[in-house]
Amino acid sequence: MIRKGQRNGSTYWYCNDCKRYSSGRKKPSQEAIFNRYSQGTFTIKQLSEEFGISPSSVKRKLKDSPPNKMEHSLRKVVVQMDTTYWGRNFGLVLFMDAESHQILHHFFIYGKERNQDYNQGLEHLKSLGFDIVGVVADGLKGLRNSILEVPYQYCQFHQKQRIRQLLTLNPWMQAAQKLQQIVAQLTQSNRVIFSRLLEDWKERWHDFLSEKTYDENGVNFCYTHRKLRAACHSLKEHLDVLFTYQDFPSGTMPNTNNALESFNSWLKKKLQLHSGISRNRREKLISNLIMAYKPRSRKGSWILLGAYLTLKPKFIVPAGMLRNLGIGVGLNDVSERKGQVGRRENVVSYPGYGLLNLALYYKVRDIDFFINDK
Repeated sequence: MIRKGQRNGSTYWYCNDCKRYSSGRKKPSQEAIFNRYSQGTFTIKQLSEEFGISPSSVKRKLKDSPPNKMEHSLRKVVVQMDTTYWGRNFGLVLFMDAESHQILHHFFIYGKERNQDYNQGLEHLKSLGFDIVGVVADGLKGLRNSILEVPYQYCQFHQKQRIRQLLTLNPWMQAAQKLQQIVAQLTQSNRVIFSRLLEDWKERWHDFLSEKTYDENGVNFCYTHRKLRAACHSLKEHLDVLFTYQDFPSGTMPNTNNALESFNSWLKKKLQLHSGISRNRREKLISNLIMAYKPRSRKGSWILLGAYLTLKPKFIVPAGMLRNLGIGVGLNDVSERKGQVGRRENVVSYPGYGLLNLALYYKVRDIDFFINDK
């Protein structure tokens, strides 16, 4: 073996027998390189320096690396569906479990999203053994009628966004302002109350909505407040699917697609560093990011509190020279507690403690002035 210098921090050797160069380092696997690349913080050049191989070798391994396999436990699921785009002709159709926030299925499209794309994805999930008990999606025309056998929840955020597009953020008409106030209550309301509010509004502004004028050319006689009527029609059209989530046990079906929209935002941030890559490599990168995605636990912050003891006696002198002067003593005793902080998986133990409070009072009529020391 003949030493032939260094490159990328590695010493290279030349073998006279096999006529090959070698660094003596173990070659990185395709999986290791792609997993590193999929983290979204490394360029081809950085990977080349880290693994001690040429940029062309990194590109070759990335091109040939197979995607990871996704494993799921078959169960009843509420599916959140949406499509996100990079440009006009490259989209990603996603199907998320509303409870665990895992991506159950995805595929790529090269044009506009269609109802059959969503139907195809749902049929694929059924073929895997998932029992789909509900669907949350936006208002793609005809989607609701194409999945009649599954309860459908129209994303309330998309509904509010649609009304905002029609009425603007600060409408000048009083009728539009009143309708906007009703829509603002959408996420805190229910089907009965919201329907009543909408009917009352329509009755109140019936004559205003029925006004007609000639268009700019003075030819067609049409409704004057067409955007306001369109906003009302949109609410009326989706009214029976805006509150489907309330027919399910609390927390099992969301009323918006916000979790999936958040995932889309995360995915696009990961891909920002790799702009300019080929479509084939982008698809592989997206697939591996999805496979490696670990949603945060939905467990909230909780604490199992121990025993509490609180004593706060006080005494105020009723008469004499020290009238209205008082003293108070407070004792708080808390035993050891165990609990979980935020989204951490580990359980934390909190030691017990005791707290002694001393207070000096002076009462003026119904007001107590006091000095407190802990």
